[in-house]
Amino acid sequence: MPGLPDVTNRDQPDAAAIEEVRAEILRRIPRRVTPEAFFTGLVRRAIDEILTLSPRRFRQDDLDAPEQTYIGTRSEILIREALDVGIGTRADTIIAGHEVDLKWSKSLNWMIGPENLGTICLGVGTDKNQELSVGLFVPYADRLGAQNRDKKYGAGATFRAKYVRWLVQQTPLPKNFIESLPDAMREQIMAG
Repeated sequence: MPGLPDVTNRDQPDAAAIEEVRAEILRRIPRRVTPEAFFTGLVRRAIDEILTLSPRRFRQDDLDAPEQTYIGTRSEILIREALDVGIGTRADTIIAGHEVDLKWSKSLNWMIGPENLGTICLGVGTDKNQELSVGLFVPYADRLGAQNRDKKYGAGATFRAKYVRWLVQQTPLPKNFIESLPDAMREQIMAG
């Protein structure tokens, strides 16, 4: 897909570990479900669970910053449960014997803390078109953008183009039921 090339350089030092995690994730996804359907379904569920906490909001963009952050936390929990993997000791989970940290970004610019450097990450995020991408990578300071005031590094477009092994690329996130209704009908329902 344009803009999100799959990393094919298997000479990277972490390539074998990333491939082991990737294979285990794909093995754990139910056979009749594509990785695209698996991940978009879980992220859609996480967003909808947060949206139901407040009336009159039905789109991801209606959520404030702490709620946007909670999408990542809730997605992490749902992904870990759906893959039936345990909680890690240094990272969010263990997959194929490797500690894996889950990262969420609504703009695909994952923020990497110093404690995550050198750890396999499963990055999950949407872009401005509400398309979901999911990929595996190992962040190192020399591959990432500058640190912000919280000492986190940005894993931006250049990093994604060079170092991410994609599981899902730019797959449309399904709209929820309320969002898919015509505006007039939705307003009538929301008015009570």
